Amino acid sequence: MALVIDEAEKQKVFRQVRHRLGAPIRKIELSDEQLCTLLEIAIEDHSAYINEWLIERSEEHTSEL
Repeated sequence: MALVIDEAEKQKVFRQVRHRLGAPIRKIELSDEQLCTLLEIAIEDHSAYINEWLIERSEEHTSEL
């Protein structure tokens, strides 16, 4: 899955992740490639969650008819 995200926005997310992990006080050794992989996983998980929610809503709506 190729990420379609603005480079500036991606770097902003990466900086936020590193800060939440303790940077710059703690040395955080995560490459941009590793962070891209984690971002892809997060997007895939969120997409699956939304799809399941939509299916449930559709089933609820169909049963009401």
